[in-house]
Amino acid sequence: MSSTSCRSLRSGEPVMCKAWIQAAVLAVVGLAGASVRASELCGGVDYVLQESLLVDTAGDSNAFVRCVATGDLDNDGSPDIVASDRFSEELLLVLNDGSGGFLPPVSIFTTGAKWNRIILCEDLNGDGWVDIASSALGGLVVFLNRGVGASEDWLGFEPSDLYPSGVNPHWVDAADIDGDGDKDLLVADLGEPGEMTGFHYFLNDGTGDYAPGVQFDIGIDARCISIIGEDLNDDGLAEVLVTGRLPNAINVLHVVDNAGMDDQGNWAGLSYRSNAIIEYGACSIRSGDFDVDGDPDLVICHRTRGKITLLYNDGVGGLTHVEHPVPLTAEHAEPFDANGDGLPDLAVVIKEMNQVKIYVNDGSGLFASEESLATGVEPKFCAVADFDLDGSPDIVSADSHPGFDWSSLTIHRNRTGTVESTCDGDISCDGRIGVDDLLGVISGWGQTDHPGDVNVDGYVGVDDLLTIVSLWGPCDP
Repeated sequence: MSSTSCRSLRSGEPVMCKAWIQAAVLAVVGLAGASVRASELCGGVDYVLQESLLVDTAGDSNAFVRCVATGDLDNDGSPDIVASDRFSEELLLVLNDGSGGFLPPVSIFTTGAKWNRIILCEDLNGDGWVDIASSALGGLVVFLNRGVGASEDWLGFEPSDLYPSGVNPHWVDAADIDGDGDKDLLVADLGEPGEMTGFHYFLNDGTGDYAPGVQFDIGIDARCISIIGEDLNDDGLAEVLVTGRLPNAINVLHVVDNAGMDDQGNWAGLSYRSNAIIEYGACSIRSGDFDVDGDPDLVICHRTRGKITLLYNDGVGGLTHVEHPVPLTAEHAEPFDANGDGLPDLAVVIKEMNQVKIYVNDGSGLFASEESLATGVEPKFCAVADFDLDGSPDIVSADSHPGFDWSSLTIHRNRTGTVESTCDGDISCDGRIGVDDLLGVISGWGQTDHPGDVNVDGYVGVDDLLTIVSLWGPCDP
């Protein structure tokens, strides 16, 4: 193919490739460094708004959806949604209709414990049915799933069990800390200024009944806001990690070791190891193997700074601290595989922008911004599940709408991998060869594995631009 002129591969008419290329380059320069997101190329992450469900709870105070979790509550094969109301005793169950749509919410009540905050969906008693736990003002609340009756109809949940915790319980997580194979529960206690606080752990007897909570003190004014149980050193026992602060208001991650079993085979408990300074007010913690080395890493969000903190595990429990910028501040980060490449990506809740932003893992444990999803007002949390059973994880956000007597759940469907090119060169999958495809080639310039390699010579370069120009126009003129 000549560098000065070429023949259209579709119409056979000659075109002046050099002039086209010059014009394209000038256009790109004129766009001041415009680039194409991977989501605009075939195979990139692609989400579309499915629906926004308005939520109005029965409490006297305004509805304020604080958290959302997912699980197949009725065991019909389709994941459902659970949402917590920050200012009442109410949890909302939103059942999947089996096709990815949702039925009207049904309420259950954390009797004796209002101000539900973080919730989780786990099988706590090993019966194959998803149960619910909530951290609420009053303590830990557990709802055991009743399963089905003789008619095979789902029976819902048993009345709630309340287990007292510390002052201002804020976060709940499930982990096997005593090595018996059952899901124990951890509750981070925010406490009151100037008072001793830490967390409580509740040991599971295997049936979903829990022993009274055991208090583990962190310190005066520790302000423990989030907690996770994770086996950092691959010994089969979960360590406990708590975000909080020191008495001088320095924000830290507290690391509590698991002592394992004693000589008689009894669990020896927990012991405080150390703390890692994380600088900014942390508000959530999650885990994932971000650098794909077989060890769980951590991600922490900060509601006072435009950063998230990634803590990479060295395999024996040592953590290396790396900061990643995000717009404004982040309320929550949920690890999940957005694009099916086997790598944990992140859905990050940006409250001030009314968005959930998708950050895609580049394979080394670092992340690039991929797509922004519009939510309701001031989202506080998000969760992921394949609601429509198409093999790709969808996203639901908990939108608080402060000051109004309703909130919302915003659901975005993942269309990644469902949009395909209809002709050679259509790397943006829009049915025509045009500027988006030209920019797509430029965005991959010099790379060896990129959709911009339209002539499949193993390298993105001038020949690919010439190919795009020669194919210019609709796929089916």
